[in-house]
Amino acid sequence: MGSALLCKLLAGLVAVKISAHYLGVENFGLSGQISSLIAIVTLLAGGGVTTGLTKIYADTGIDTISRDQWRKAAQVLAGSAALFLIVIFVALHSEIVNRILDSSVHANLILLSVIVSVLPISLSAIAQGVINGNQQSGLYAKALLCGSLVGIAGFLLLSSLFGVRGALCGLVWMQIAQALAFCWMARRFRTGTRVGQLKVPALGKKVRFLFSFGLLSISAGITIPLVYILVRSLVIAHQGAYELGIWQATVRLSEAYTQLPMLMLSVVFFPRFAAHPDQPLKGTQVRDAYGFVFFLMLCIGVFVCLTRETLVRLLFTSEFHAVSDFVFWQIAGDTFRMLSYVGTTILAARGFIKLCMLAEFIQALLFGGISAFFVTNNLAAAPFVSYLLTYLIYFLLTVAAVMYFGRRKTSTNALTDR
Repeated sequence: MGSALLCKLLAGLVAVKISAHYLGVENFGLSGQISSLIAIVTLLAGGGVTTGLTKIYADTGIDTISRDQWRKAAQVLAGSAALFLIVIFVALHSEIVNRILDSSVHANLILLSVIVSVLPISLSAIAQGVINGNQQSGLYAKALLCGSLVGIAGFLLLSSLFGVRGALCGLVWMQIAQALAFCWMARRFRTGTRVGQLKVPALGKKVRFLFSFGLLSISAGITIPLVYILVRSLVIAHQGAYELGIWQATVRLSEAYTQLPMLMLSVVFFPRFAAHPDQPLKGTQVRDAYGFVFFLMLCIGVFVCLTRETLVRLLFTSEFHAVSDFVFWQIAGDTFRMLSYVGTTILAARGFIKLCMLAEFIQALLFGGISAFFVTNNLAAAPFVSYLLTYLIYFLLTVAAVMYFGRRKTSTNALTDR
């Protein structure tokens, strides 16, 4: 898993380096907008079925035939969500081009490539849920490795052939390649069992259950990327394109090194906490999860702080030298964010979906509100300070929620039929 993630991380950093070379510091914010669009697609295209399927396949009390029925329900939900998202992108074409992609000359091509990515990413959501639920971390690692290698190969080819246009579309291709790799690896879990024709009420009941978990991913997909788009607009309006480029470059660095803790939470900890939903939550498991993530972020933070100037030179260009001045602020905020996600991961695995959805909106409101105050008042390092304060508060709230709700022996969203 570590080797595969390292390969994915290096592939992403190479893409960032080449994008920085082509775009420059003042246009680098465009790559961030593409990243936000892809984040929306990743979380919405599959209807959020990954979390629900992971819980289904992790539950030891569900047999093979029932799992196949749940997978069929997931296909219905994911297909419907993908179609809906494509319609939304087409309907809001002008708004996305003008407001999100800043009327760039490459905006239409970027949007087209994003629309093309919807279907493979939708299918990948099902594949990831099946792999995670079976706790096949080795297979997950193979998918990461293959997807990263194919993705960066395509990115290099596109950027070398088409320059800026190729690099921007290559960022989208890397996500498509990763999605296709997961779909390929999940083939082995097809049992070939005939599940029969599910009656509409039974199918609808399963779709609604999966969608209840999907709403958690959808709320995150809507709130956080949209808030980032809003904050970027505020930064460029009040502090300028250079400050936006520096902040965006720091965020891209953050996205690289937080992949490991995020992966561990979704692939390892979520299935473990979801495996026995009817048993009381063990305090030792909770402490181990928090301790592991904290130690992991401590190691990452020390390494990044000590090598920040070298990393900036390697990943970006000389124009981005100011990034190293803000790395500490970003790492501090990232540490509290990852620790906060330990809490929401535990709560989601135990079935407290409505509570986790509320937490997503609180997270977005905190970051949006604090950022609006600091940025509009032109305070130094406004987005970085806002980020740190947001997740310090959010961490305290999630810990309180785990301490209170974790005492319950059963989940509030338990399976009613299997």
